[in-house]
Amino acid sequence: MDLTRTREKLLTENDWQLRWKLTTIKSLKTRQKVAWDNWLYTTGYDWRVACCWHVPQSMRNEQSGHSKEWLARQLSAYFNTLDKRIYQKIPVSKRPRLPRFIVLERSAGVGWHAHGLMENPPHLSRHELTALLADTWENRVGRYCDGIFDQHLFWCEERDREYAKYSIKSAIELEGYNVDGVNGYIDLRNTYVAARVPQQVMTTPLAAVA
Repeated sequence: MDLTRTREKLLTENDWQLRWKLTTIKSLKTRQKVAWDNWLYTTGYDWRVACCWHVPQSMRNEQSGHSKEWLARQLSAYFNTLDKRIYQKIPVSKRPRLPRFIVLERSAGVGWHAHGLMENPPHLSRHELTALLADTWENRVGRYCDGIFDQHLFWCEERDREYAKYSIKSAIELEGYNVDGVNGYIDLRNTYVAARVPQQVMTTPLAAVA
């Protein structure tokens, strides 16, 4: 059985458990968080690589980049380049993509930034992957850093399952204030998981970036 079918089987087998669990939870925000958490960890991926991306203020100002849509476009170009670098030895027609789960978040004094969880490709060490992630982001935003790449603009380290819950906090927890993604968005444009997205999440007001 190939990997995609295995993941689909896991999702099907866990559906009834998830539906039962969701019926016992009264809070919408908690139901959404549980749904995403269950889905993410039944896809068959090893989500241990946690990252965070920030953008220099000068870059935002020059490009009028103060919206989540603008950040999503920056990340889309970034991940396209990253995939090419990671899988450069694989023909384009067969080239995979780095498994990733991306959330956009806005906070006071910081603006829109991104959190992500990824699986480490088997042909790269953790150090090699981290170096590629950082270097590709520096190539994208570095010219706005006055010659010095600010280390606060990107970090990457190994984290446990709790980071997924932390990442989606602004997309889920402010349900009354955040129905239009004012403070957080689960960015399905830049998320890549070779499995279906749970229906109970997709039908909430927390739609993905188009």
